[in-house]
Amino acid sequence: MDVFMDELDNLLAHLGVEDDFDLLGHLWGSMLAVHYASNRHPEGMKHLILADGSPSMELWARGMDALRERLPDDVQQDAVMVFYKRHVCNLDPWPKELLQSFEAMDKDPTVYTTMIGPSDIYIVGTLRTWSCVDQLQNISCPTLLVNSPMDEAQDVNFVPIFNKVNRVKWVQFARSTHLAFFEEPKRYFDVVADFCKTTDRMTYPFL
Repeated sequence: MDVFMDELDNLLAHLGVEDDFDLLGHLWGSMLAVHYASNRHPEGMKHLILADGSPSMELWARGMDALRERLPDDVQQDAVMVFYKRHVCNLDPWPKELLQSFEAMDKDPTVYTTMIGPSDIYIVGTLRTWSCVDQLQNISCPTLLVNSPMDEAQDVNFVPIFNKVNRVKWVQFARSTHLAFFEEPKRYFDVVADFCKTTDRMTYPFL
């Protein structure tokens, strides 16, 4: 993780915003963002937005293990796409940007298979044992959690953050799955924009 955090520091410095920035991460980006905020706790970070991620891949993987164990071996590959359509994106057809992402991953799966594994429900990659749950209390900036009841990032993944971070707000998107910025774009971007305007030091509620 250190090399990724170093690169984020380099990017912030290159853009000249290291003293005043908001950080939004989605899924893997959310994991990187929560690790960055927990370990580097940069003073220049004004808001942290964690969308559809987890502070512990180990926690996530255990849930996927339980799901996979209920599936016969001969249907697991077909089940992955059923899972994606139910818990990753419920739009039909999928947005072209999402299709392009999957096509790029299929063309060169090296990074995904190394870090995750064969699929989202078979996590055996280098990230499987990653966790920063024991460092969450180091996050000091206002933090927004975003997911949905049908999200592959289930509530159990966010509970440690909600319990340990002092200034936290949790927003769910009832009509979405894992990609609310595609499925409910207006509400998603309104929620994020409104949150980034907050400057008070109150504890934010679950909404």
